[in-house]
Amino acid sequence: MLRQSLLSLGLPILTAAHFTVSYPPSRGFSEDGISSFPCGGFNTPTAERTEFPLTGGPIQMDNTHTSSNLQVLLALGNNPGDAFNTVVVPTFMEQGPNEFCFGNVSVSGIEGLNITAGTNGTFQVIAGGDEGGLYACVDVTFVNDPLSQDGYAQNCVNATGVSVEYMADMGNANGTEHEEGGHDHDESSSGAMPSATSEGLAAQMTMMAGWAVGGMALAGGLAAL
Repeated sequence: MLRQSLLSLGLPILTAAHFTVSYPPSRGFSEDGISSFPCGGFNTPTAERTEFPLTGGPIQMDNTHTSSNLQVLLALGNNPGDAFNTVVVPTFMEQGPNEFCFGNVSVSGIEGLNITAGTNGTFQVIAGGDEGGLYACVDVTFVNDPLSQDGYAQNCVNATGVSVEYMADMGNANGTEHEEGGHDHDESSSGAMPSATSEGLAAQMTMMAGWAVGGMALAGGLAAL
C-alpha cells in the first residue's frame, strides 16, 4: 500500500542516496534505515524537543540528490507513531544538491487543528527521487515566540543554484487515510501556504521561488515575513 502510494506520487523506493535534516534537529540518521517509514527507522521521539514558532519557522535539510520531490507532513502528540495525516507543505520538486531550507513553515492556520503554544508535534520530511522515498522526523513543541532574525538566518540556508518547480497536488505521500484534524489530498493547507488547489499551489510556488536564491540574504528575507 505504501509503496503504491509513493509510486503514485513519483516517489519510488530509494536505495543509493540520502538527505539529512539539521534544523530542527532530527531524531537521527541511518543509511540503512532512511527508506523506512516512518521517520527513517527512528520511531521513538527525542527526549528534548525543539521549540518551533506557531507563526512559522525554517526546516533545514542537506540533500545529496540533484532533483527531489519534497513534502512535509505533521503528526500531533507526544508519540504519534505513524499518524502523519496533515500535509503542511504539499509536494514540489526541488533541484540542486546540498543545502535547502523550507522557509516559514507555519501551522497557525491549518483548518481543523487546534494547535496552541505547548502542543507537541512531529514534522516528517519526505524526499523522493528517481529510485524512491526517504524519511526524516523532527520533534517540536510549538511556541508563540518567533525566531530572532539571527536565529532564522543561521538555520535557513540554500545552496547556490537551488530551484523549485510547481507540481500538481499529489496528496499525502504517507498514504494514510484522512482523519479528523488531518487533510486529505483535496484539503491540505497551512497558515503560511495556500490551499492545495491549482491556484493555491501556483501561489505557493511563487513563494517558494523566493527560497531558492541561496545564502544568508534569503534567510534574512524570510525572517521578515
